[in-house]
Amino acid sequence: MDRRYTAPPIGNVVGRETLVWCDDNDKRVTFTRCGDEIYVRTEWKNVAAVLKRNAELAADFSRNQKLGEIVQVANIPEGLYYQWADEGIVDDEEYLNRRLNDAQFAKLRTNNLVL
Repeated sequence: MDRRYTAPPIGNVVGRETLVWCDDNDKRVTFTRCGDEIYVRTEWKNVAAVLKRNAELAADFSRNQKLGEIVQVANIPEGLYYQWADEGIVDDEEYLNRRLNDAQFAKLRTNNLVL
């Protein structure tokens, strides 16, 4: 069951405080203010939720839209990311691109651009 939160405006985050913006069955979104910067962190609670969100993003993606310099191409669950980091995959951009282009990892992709 999803819970609705009424969060105060982001300006109410003072100093180095953290504000929970959303906390439901699938994810938790927090805003942390550190000086003049605000960091947004999304913690996914289960892999199925990540894959579902990736599928939604991929369905909404259009090659005809104007693409900026930075385009999200994948959303990798945290545990898998650290496993790949231990294997040295995330440090090797070419190998990471091959891994993300591989059909075995297609559900991690948020669009159909080739890396």
